[in-house]
Amino acid sequence: MNDNRIITGSPIAPEDVDPTEILAALHKRQVDTQKLIAQYRDIVTDLAVEIEMLKNRIDKIESK
Repeated sequence: MNDNRIITGSPIAPEDVDPTEILAALHKRQVDTQKLIAQYRDIVTDLAVEIEMLKNRIDKIESK
C-alpha cells in the first residue's frame, strides 16, 4: 500500500489505486486538518487573552 502518491497529489489513474489507499489518504488528511484546526484555536485563544490584557493595561493608563 503506497498512499504517498495520493497524499502528495501526484497524478495517478484511479484504476491504479486500491480503495483502501484512498480511504487511508482521506483519513490522514482529515486527521491533519483536525490537528491544524486545534492549533489555530490555541493561537486564537492565546491572542484573545493577550488582547484582553492589553486592553486592561490601556484602561489603567488612561484612568491615571
